[in-house]
Amino acid sequence: MPIGALLLVLGAAVFHASWNYAAKGARGGLGFAAATVACSVLFFLPLTIVLAVVLRGEFGPEALAFMLVSGCLHTLYFHVLTEGYRRGDLSVVYPLSRGTGPIFTVIGAVILLEERPAPIAVVGICLIVAGVIIISLPREVELKHAAPSIAFALGTGLCIAMYSLWDKNAVDDIPPVLYGLGIDISRMIVLAPILLASATVRSDALDAWTAHRRATIIIGALTPAAYLMVLVAFTLAPVSYVAPAREVSILFGAAMGLGLMGEAYPVQRLAGAAAIVAGLVAVSLG
Repeated sequence: MPIGALLLVLGAAVFHASWNYAAKGARGGLGFAAATVACSVLFFLPLTIVLAVVLRGEFGPEALAFMLVSGCLHTLYFHVLTEGYRRGDLSVVYPLSRGTGPIFTVIGAVILLEERPAPIAVVGICLIVAGVIIISLPREVELKHAAPSIAFALGTGLCIAMYSLWDKNAVDDIPPVLYGLGIDISRMIVLAPILLASATVRSDALDAWTAHRRATIIIGALTPAAYLMVLVAFTLAPVSYVAPAREVSILFGAAMGLGLMGEAYPVQRLAGAAAIVAGLVAVSLG
């Protein structure tokens, strides 16, 4: 993988693990998602307007359609992820969702985009699977408690694969910066009818801003910044390499969950994280 793509992926990983840490301590739900998206739009709307004017020739109906669909996929991803955090530990939900995401993405890239990972990359994928099992498999006494969060984590992984494959196609023709900023506006468009129709969601959004203002601002700023880096990396390398490589954020997420939040079973989870990272290195080298 080109060094430029790798550096972008590493920077995105730091941002991504940081906003996930902030999300764990906050209340999830569509109201919280709406509050964070509103912050993203406020932060980046001026830049979006400037880019839309400068690049108006590349901002046609097809680009708008790509952004709207991606906004739906990202909204679904964020909702499923935060619901998982409400039901389980960060160091289980985060690695499992981020670990299965690239597996689903590589499968989709092979089938839909006809990408062919090198043999060493296949070995890396196997290491990722092993690491995911190690890091996310709860102790027997916790299985009943952990099952719902594991289900949401797997759903999050599937969402990651869907938006990764979709967005890879999009940035082949649409400038990544404009596309990435457009995704957040699309997410706001998707959430607006829900906010207008549901007093509960509106109340949750206000509560999220009141009770978790710091987390809302952090997520609103870091989420689009991290994904902009990934979108640019998509233009430099195949999605079957970028998607797994960006999961080095798993190591940061597990470390935050264990070191800052005191979550259980550090040896098991760090061993799993090490296997995942080794797999990601192999995929990157492939």
